[in-house]
Amino acid sequence: MSQSLVFKVKRHEPELVKPSKPTPNETKLLSDIDDQDGLRFQIPVVQFYNYDPNMKGKDPVDVIRKALAKTLVFYYPFAGRLREGNDRKLMVDCNGEGVLFIEADADVSVEEFGGQLQPPFPCWDQLLFDVPGSSQVINTPLLLIQVYYFFVFLFYSYKLTHTYFSLFTVVRSYLVSDVTRAGFGEVEFGWGKAVYGGPAKAGVGAIPGVCSFYIPFKNDKGEEGLVMPVCLPTQAMERFVKELDHVLNNNNNINQTIKGGKKSGFIISSML
Repeated sequence: MSQSLVFKVKRHEPELVKPSKPTPNETKLLSDIDDQDGLRFQIPVVQFYNYDPNMKGKDPVDVIRKALAKTLVFYYPFAGRLREGNDRKLMVDCNGEGVLFIEADADVSVEEFGGQLQPPFPCWDQLLFDVPGSSQVINTPLLLIQVYYFFVFLFYSYKLTHTYFSLFTVVRSYLVSDVTRAGFGEVEFGWGKAVYGGPAKAGVGAIPGVCSFYIPFKNDKGEEGLVMPVCLPTQAMERFVKELDHVLNNNNNINQTIKGGKKSGFIISSML
């Protein structure tokens, strides 16, 4: 993927998309796990879709806006606001205020992002709209959705699923969340399945570089695997790349012959 890719983005005014029908006005308490300070951050997720000639004349912005309004009837807490009560207890105020929705145009095509879409994506600061005050999480929309005319579906999500993980305050701890079964790539709006769907970057959270993801990946040959973005200081990344390259290039030397003549490979690193 070209990291030198440059393009311009023209954003429309943000709007709130509310449920298309009346929804319950209530308060839902989050779990005690959710109350942790270490989990109070947002995760940017991106969806890329190819152009489909059968959808000619269909405005993706209008399609997604209407679909979102209908979906929020059933998932109405996402149209509410995150509040903090006594002892910093988190809860969702299901008030139906709506999801923040932004339409934008970008003078770039999906193909220009490269054949193998995977994070980190170039010009991410151009694609992402930073909602003022949203970094504090409290009292902000639970979802932020941006739709670009080269058809990229972006949104910030907070506690998007019911999968929880704990942040341990241990030196050198590294957290990896498995999203291979989250089904981001299966999300469809009429233009087929996503070319890429999932986290837009690693290094999310209060401590940069500590959290990452297992992301499903398919190369040009159709071979399936995993991508795990890693954030490291420049010198540490150079050392990591060198060590990994050494391991992969010398893999035949560390294969062990087992019964039946089959070989079992072990990846070993001498990194400290």
